[in-house]
Amino acid sequence: MQPHLRKCFDSIVKVEFSQEKNSQEILGMWSAEGEYVGFSNPVYAQGPVEFWLGNIEKEMRKTLFD
Repeated sequence: MQPHLRKCFDSIVKVEFSQEKNSQEILGMWSAEGEYVGFSNPVYAQGPVEFWLGNIEKEMRKTLFD
């Protein structure tokens, strides 16, 4: 899914997963300029992709508001 994030969100190139093997915990996001923003709360890549992509968007807004 990582290669397609740029098409789904403006300026997000990739998301950072936890370092644990086979982790589904997303900790933050990277911009095309190399800037990293860690999420206030982790997002989990579980279930339908549309569901957790929506959760990434919600957490992105919440984190930037915080």
